Amino acid sequence: MEKEIIHGDCQEEMKRYICPVCKKVIQKKLYKKVQTVYCCQACVYKGRTLGYSKRIIKKPYNCRRKQPRKCVFCGKEYIYKSSKQKHCSRKCFLLNHKEHMRGKNNPAWISGNSYDKRCYRGDNWEDIRKAIYSVIGGLVRSVVKSVVEKKYNVII
Repeated sequence: MEKEIIHGDCQEEMKRYICPVCKKVIQKKLYKKVQTVYCCQACVYKGRTLGYSKRIIKKPYNCRRKQPRKCVFCGKEYIYKSSKQKHCSRKCFLLNHKEHMRGKNNPAWISGNSYDKRCYRGDNWEDIRKAIYSVIGGLVRSVVKSVVEKKYNVII
């Protein structure tokens, strides 16, 4: 590399360099002493492959290799993304969840033979419902009777 100092209007010194890959003359100010000068990013990549500059690794990467796991549902091996992952894909998770949540495994399952599965409220719900309606019906009739008697002065 050939270096020449160029003095301009600015206070910082610009130096003239020759790109080691394409041999273009460029003017640049170096910020690091070990910085290699290239004219463009393509020349930087080409210079690395040709061996003009090498990447110096001061600290190696901390890359622990994850051990492959077996999917709980299909048995296929996969590399997990989080430590809690048990299935190889979303599809396997949904199929396993669907299979697992049937019958007694479902937290909403009660006995399997309820009278009305949409709204199961207990074994004797029909008797309780009839009793409530008879009490409410009697209350409503008595309230309506008293309102009519007070409003129209009529005894029913």
